[in-house]
Amino acid sequence: MGPAITDLEDVCTTYQTDSRTNFWVAVDTTKIVTNVSNGGSSGIGNGITQSNIVGSIAITQKGDPSIAFLRRVAVDQNYRRLGIARKLVKCAISFCIEQNYDAIELVTTEAQNPARKLYEQEDFVHVKTNFLYHCFAMHHFSLALKKKNL
Repeated sequence: MGPAITDLEDVCTTYQTDSRTNFWVAVDTTKIVTNVSNGGSSGIGNGITQSNIVGSIAITQKGDPSIAFLRRVAVDQNYRRLGIARKLVKCAISFCIEQNYDAIELVTTEAQNPARKLYEQEDFVHVKTNFLYHCFAMHHFSLALKKKNL
């Protein structure tokens, strides 16, 4: 059994019932052109638009109402290195500034090196590392939004 993902079972209730929390997705919208055969002549018919979710990010509240918690940052492996995660993070930061949070916190692991680099490039500061089971590292980051507003 994988990690608990109960928050994703009902995204609307978990992330969108409070005005200071939210869940965003990045979508790839591709138009599919279909051939239509009509009485022996073939031509181009109406295209069908197909949308695929390729990334996500969420903001929840910590125990302290002045601190947002950044979660569920994910980008489909076929869409990585295209700037999608950076755009999602910037969107979440802007939202937190609009909602008057003082800071954003997040936790990531050693397996997520590209994500850690992104957070550092967006001015998140590594606060501490906790080791679970003596070998699995959980890295805690924080971004002070007062500085970001200046």
